[in-house]
Amino acid sequence: MTPEEAMLSLGGTFFVFFIGLMSKIRANEAILNDILDRTSKIEKKLFDHEERLSRLEGKFNGVMRK
Repeated sequence: MTPEEAMLSLGGTFFVFFIGLMSKIRANEAILNDILDRTSKIEKKLFDHEERLSRLEGKFNGVMRK
């Protein structure tokens, strides 16, 4: 193998490695975004339930809250 061939082979190897690394980063980013979206939805549901409980507690204590 000549030095030129070795450099081309090394360059190709780094290129393939870089493409693979970028695809893994994007996949991990998509997974993280999905987790964050789900967490936001769960937090919103939890807040809504806490708000409902607060209103119900007010009704049972004789205080009507809106």
